[in-house]
Amino acid sequence: MPHFPKPFFKEGRGVWYVEIDRKQHNLGPDKEAAYARYHELMRAKPKPVDATMALGVVDAFFGWVKSNKAPRTVEWYERHLRVFAKGIPSNLLVSNLKPFHVTQILGRHPKWSGSTKHGFCRAVQRAFRWAEDEELIDRSPLRKLKKPKAKRREAVISDEEFAAVLDYFKGESIRDLLITVWETGCRPQEVTAIEARHVDLELARWVFPVDESKGETIPRVVYLGEDALAITRKLMAAHPTGPLFRNEDGNAWTRWSLNCVFGRLQIAHGLRRMKELGVPVPAIPRFRKAAYADPKERVRAKKVHERALYERRKELSKMARKYGRKICLYNFRHTWASNALKRGVDSLTVAILMGHTDPSMLAKVYAHLAHDPNFLRNAANRAIRTEGALA
Repeated sequence: MPHFPKPFFKEGRGVWYVEIDRKQHNLGPDKEAAYARYHELMRAKPKPVDATMALGVVDAFFGWVKSNKAPRTVEWYERHLRVFAKGIPSNLLVSNLKPFHVTQILGRHPKWSGSTKHGFCRAVQRAFRWAEDEELIDRSPLRKLKKPKAKRREAVISDEEFAAVLDYFKGESIRDLLITVWETGCRPQEVTAIEARHVDLELARWVFPVDESKGETIPRVVYLGEDALAITRKLMAAHPTGPLFRNEDGNAWTRWSLNCVFGRLQIAHGLRRMKELGVPVPAIPRFRKAAYADPKERVRAKKVHERALYERRKELSKMARKYGRKICLYNFRHTWASNALKRGVDSLTVAILMGHTDPSMLAKVYAHLAHDPNFLRNAANRAIRTEGALA
């Protein structure tokens, strides 16, 4: 992404300044007020679009995204477009942009998963397709870009595995969140955003208005089971305003804090598997103070030992992640949908309960059910069974 002017402090004058279009603006001595003034100047600054340059198109598209998309979507585009902007020459013309430029960037990130690569290509391709739609360019140069296949989240969690997850987490706050997602199949961003104002206790449901729903086309309704309803009531009493689900410190759960939670779970599972498989773990001898007569030497040796312990923990966590099963809240949602379909709930109803505007999503995402012989055999038996049939 292109660089933007930033405020700077002049020690001699004790005042904040910012330089915009080669002109310095006095923002005053107070930092908070200076940044508020800086943002006003930046909003008022016209941003001409140079559609002949690849970076110009990316900048114009991202400006449109910030004005028209939800914060999570903005963050997703920014993450991918920033990598693209850093990976191409700053003077690259749109007419010279080729799919090969994107392929080169992908080659520099061999550790990216297929899903990450797919998302990156989709974000960049979308920017130039938008420019074509807006008639900033005649034709997107990335129309023929072949995107790597994204890996689908097809991990289904059994009841026993879910019980083991709950057994690992002792804190009431994270257990409430996990039970609610397990029972409702809601999206992770919905459980972290729910507030008391969204709750309809009479009909046992959450209702997100259109402008707070994914896609912003229809209201999102999440129906609650008995446990989820009881948890919602309890949290509404504790938090009448703001997010209902909060961690032990009273802070709202975020995608990052939840990633840390599941990261710890993966490491714990990996360590257990390593022990079961007999994987050797490097050991470090205990620190012995008596071995050092000189106090200064003892202090230096203690620091070296602490550093060695830190590196060992770091390496051990890395090893454990390779052996541990990686799960996330979307696995809970996926399991909920799979169980609902297996229990005979029709696909249209499942799609509505999950908040899909297009029921065909179920056929694409849950195609793995076609490989479940028990499920298909039972479905076949239900299809031929009739009431009062002759023996």
